[in-house]
Amino acid sequence: STQSTGSKTKRSVMIALLVLLISTLSSVGGVMQLDLESQITVSGISAGGFFAVQLAVAFSSHISGVVVWAGGPYFCAQGLVAEAVSACMSTPLLLDTPLLVADAIGFADGGFIDDLSNLADTTWYIYSGQSDSTVHVQVVKDLVDTLPLLGANKSRILFDTHLDAGHGVPTLSYGVKCQVTETPFLNNCNFDGAGVALQHLFGGTLSPRVPNAGPRAQLHTLDVSKFLPTGVLSADEISLNRTAYVYVPADCAAGANKCALHVALHGCKQYSGAIGEVFVRHSGLIEWAASNRLVVLFPQTIALDGFVNPQGCFDWWGYAGEDYALRSGNQMQVVRNMARFLGAMQ
Repeated sequence: STQSTGSKTKRSVMIALLVLLISTLSSVGGVMQLDLESQITVSGISAGGFFAVQLAVAFSSHISGVVVWAGGPYFCAQGLVAEAVSACMSTPLLLDTPLLVADAIGFADGGFIDDLSNLADTTWYIYSGQSDSTVHVQVVKDLVDTLPLLGANKSRILFDTHLDAGHGVPTLSYGVKCQVTETPFLNNCNFDGAGVALQHLFGGTLSPRVPNAGPRAQLHTLDVSKFLPTGVLSADEISLNRTAYVYVPADCAAGANKCALHVALHGCKQYSGAIGEVFVRHSGLIEWAASNRLVVLFPQTIALDGFVNPQGCFDWWGYAGEDYALRSGNQMQVVRNMARFLGAMQ
């Protein structure tokens, strides 16, 4: 009958739509494989900032823009936690920046990181708060000064020190008082730190932010165990959470538009086990991602007992392997693998 034929047609359409949906959705933690630009941007605060620099230098052929809030030069700690907590944070007079530059050049010459000439095309937003006593402003300035020696274009580096702010990401209205250094390391400074940084990376072309998009966002997840390097048996082993968050704007989820990936790296004591989804939802990044076809990947660490990584920092001194700052570094590979799975860094 006509009714039976119509019912079968509707059923066929529903099945086809279901198959399309299933094919769009990944089997890895429920996040989508997307139509993404190969080039990505990254951001990080404190330990996440140091790690963002590592990613940007080691994978320079894939990274077009970098935001560093209170981070320092590439390979700053030289594999030593004592160097990390002294020269790279509180006592920059101890930093041997020519040695750091020479190390990076040596890694590139040996093929352990990408060709440094790629850095000529990378855009940088680098920030230090005037009241930041955690990572000395000179450490951040050393990053600014060493980048051109590695091939970066000075005209593409914006160094922002105008805010009397503590150690954290400055926001429009969320977090502790602007001058304070305190969990969750988001500073209420009446300043859109995420927006200013991202606008710089994208040449001022971004559409206006979507207010409150972060708190309202639907977050997807990735099962990190699917992206571990050979020889690593669990995410815990390298101080990573088994779950990473992914924010996907609606017009990217539909698959109808080419989108870009941004990787956002939290600082020490900002991991989800310590502050939940506060950094993810209140850093200000999602507000800009929502209106600008930016997918945002938020990897998460865990704290490890003892002296290994008690504050849940990303690895910028070598606790997860001595090649931590190279393409082969364990955490570096995980981030790269997740980005590739989502459709970027191809």
